[in-house]
Amino acid sequence: LFIAGFTLVFVAFGLSAVALGQLLRQNQVMLRKLSGIIVIILGLHTAGVFQIPFLLRQVRAQVRMPQASPGRSFLIGMAFAAGWTPCVGPILGAILALAANSATVQQGFVQLLAYSMGMAVPFLIIGVYLTRLRGVLRWIQQHSLWVERVTGFLLIVIGIMLYTDTFTRLASMFNYWQVFS
Repeated sequence: LFIAGFTLVFVAFGLSAVALGQLLRQNQVMLRKLSGIIVIILGLHTAGVFQIPFLLRQVRAQVRMPQASPGRSFLIGMAFAAGWTPCVGPILGAILALAANSATVQQGFVQLLAYSMGMAVPFLIIGVYLTRLRGVLRWIQQHSLWVERVTGFLLIVIGIMLYTDTFTRLASMFNYWQVFS
């Protein structure tokens, strides 16, 4: 239910982006290029080339939680998504940009759902195997700078692909291969 909570928030963000993207369809080329530039900037921030101060802010609330329950897990998942959005902002921003440029609401929904499930799998694995994964988690923490740099580089590549409309061309190629296979 925790995962369902944060998935609901991220998918709602995405559907809002898709709806906005549908409204701006008439300016699709400009929106796609602007989205590409934004994703590149977020990638450069994530890679540590420069810092965007408002993406580095942290606000922490001290909340006492009574006994656990399914409903509380769902609400905590929603609060987690809202509170963690600045932390995942560059990547979420890239996914929202892709969703906003989707041809249909369904495509944007699937992209945001895949993003949430991509976040859910590590949470599930860590939750089930926490004691066995301590060494792996320690290694990830020790190498987090490189993880951030690689992630930033991948965002830059996605931004360039979005700016140059490579995603549309790749989709066309896959459709072409699918027809002839």
